[in-house]
Amino acid sequence: MSRDSHPRFSLLPVISMIVVVGCVSGTAPAGSGNDSDPLCKGGEYSATVGGAGAHLAAKIVLSTGAWNVYLRQRPEKILPPMFDFVCVPPSGPATQVVTPYTATAVVLGATAGGTIAVHDKHGRVDVPVAGSQGIGETCGGFVGQVCQNGLFCRFRDSTCYLADRQGVCVPTPDFCT
Repeated sequence: MSRDSHPRFSLLPVISMIVVVGCVSGTAPAGSGNDSDPLCKGGEYSATVGGAGAHLAAKIVLSTGAWNVYLRQRPEKILPPMFDFVCVPPSGPATQVVTPYTATAVVLGATAGGTIAVHDKHGRVDVPVAGSQGIGETCGGFVGQVCQNGLFCRFRDSTCYLADRQGVCVPTPDFCT
């Protein structure tokens, strides 16, 4: 995963929902990708309610760098939308270093308790959508867990530039000090 790369986002309509597809690592293809791109050989999946929808994350560790890893929305016009977890190998020289990759998508309108389907080389995986966090619960982190309305994620001091940092949900103050 290249922490220096900036994610690209594209909006894809899904019936009455909007799906924002992005890639934390590698470079997300323009549009929805190439339908012939190969599926990943499994991965770790999570989905958490946040804002107006669910944040879907797919994580995989590959043996080299320069892979193009992304979530591609499937063409079926059903709810909830389905995704393919795609891993395109490097076409040229690549670093020979074990590299973690994370692909993300935001499904606006998705709610806790539902599922989002992700397809990889092993088949379909139904990823449960977890709810938002309450007072004193962990927030942030790899899956970007969010706090319930009226709460915010308080991070420890001196963690501003740490990737995947975690905090604790606390009540939003009436004013900032």
